[in-house]
Formats: sequence, C-alpha cells, structure tokens
Amino acid sequence: MLSDEFERSPVSLPVWAEGGLWSCTEDVAGWLSFQLRREDRPRRGPSVLAGSTLDEMHTARYLGDDTWTETWGIAWYARRRGDVIWVQHGGGVYGFNTSVCFDPDKQVGAVALVNGRGDAGGLAMDLGAIAREAVRTAAPTIAPPPPMPGTYRPLLGIYLDLEDGWLVRVEWRDGKLSLIDPTDDKWKPALAPTDDRYAFVVEPGVRESGEPAVFRYLPDGRVVSLFLASSTLQRLEPVEPVPETNQPTAS
Repeated sequence: MLSDEFERSPVSLPVWAEGGLWSCTEDVAGWLSFQLRREDRPRRGPSVLAGSTLDEMHTARYLGDDTWTETWGIAWYARRRGDVIWVQHGGGVYGFNTSVCFDPDKQVGAVALVNGRGDAGGLAMDLGAIAREAVRTAAPTIAPPPPMPGTYRPLLGIYLDLEDGWLVRVEWRDGKLSLIDPTDDKWKPALAPTDDRYAFVVEPGVRESGEPAVFRYLPDGRVVSLFLASSTLQRLEPVEPVPETNQPTAS
C-alpha cells in the first residue's frame, strides 16, 4: 500500500570492510586524481567510468547531520569546511587510519595515511586546503602561440617608405603577422589573412583598420614591397656577410 507518510528506515547490521588492502600514498593519489576527471576534458590514460558517472557518485543525495555540513553520495560523502565542500572517504584498522578528500571545482585533493588514531580526515582537509591555496595563487598558464605558417617567412623583414623615411618591421608576434614601428610602442597592427597569400587586411585597433596590406613580389618569389593603405614601403634586402678569406701574409 502506497502512502505519503515517511517512516524511519530499519537499522541495518554494520558491514565492515575486510581491511586487507595494502597500498601507498602514490597509488592512492593516482586513484584520487581519477576522481577529478570531467566529461568536458580529455582522458589521461585508460579510464573505466565516464566523467558524468563520477559526478553522479560525488553528488549529495542524503543529508548526514542537522547542521547541513555533511551529506552522503554514492560510495562518497561530502563535508563542508568554511566555504569549501570536500568530497571524501576514510577508513582504517586497529593502529592505522586513512582518508582521502578532494575539491572537484578546483581539481585538488589530498591523501592522509596515519599510523595511530589521529584525525586523518581533518589532516587530509588541511593538506587539501594548502593545495587549493597554491592553485589559487599560482601564475596562470600561458599557452605558447601557434607556429608561424611557412608561407609567411618570405614576408618578414624591414620595410622603408622612401619618401618620408618611415621604417616598419614585419614580424610574427603573438600568433599573428604584425607590423612594428620601432618609434611607436602603441602602433602594432595585426594583419588578417585573406584567400590571397600575399594580401591581408589590417585588424581593428589602429587608424589603418580595415585597410589593405598587400605584399608585392618578383617572378622568382622575392618580396620587394608592401602596399599599406596609401603608402608603399620598400623591403630592405638583408646584407649578406662577406666570407672571411685567409690571405697570405708577407714575411
């Protein structure tokens, strides 16, 4: 018979773990890092459970106390300390105590293996808090810019407006083909490519935004000039070093 009345669940007999698992901090840490995998991130090595399944296991399902600081998930429980919710699990046998905890949001965790009856859970959260603070204060990871396309190499160099002496360098900078004026630190326009490998458009941010930047070249492929907006800049050929010769000396 169905009813909307809640009843207290029967108290089950305690079922204790066998306690025969032997491991080390490194192995447990590897297992903990597996818990931090997310569905939107690439897998690192073989994985058994999907990230969505791990999320489901870590999600709170039952309230564990009257202060709303502890909940139970699937094979895991979570404890709130300050503004952080640590997903964790512990265990032990006589003379030995263990605990692992992790913060899925910050992707950090800690393992505590204690000889004795110490507070392994508290120690794990203390260590996890140190790791969490280290992540918070760490310098951001800067991804290296993409490599320069090989077709851009002939375009690099120094260009000169013969009428007014304006000198411009064409460089590969921050992942884009850019123009550099050595006398103006604020003028660093980037060139957006087009279907023509020698034709570009100046990107927004400078007075020449939207103007064409077209490199002109000889039949042998050597680039000789750059037409920028309304100016033509001649490419300066690099000076080839003169090879040293061993001249005989008079005796």
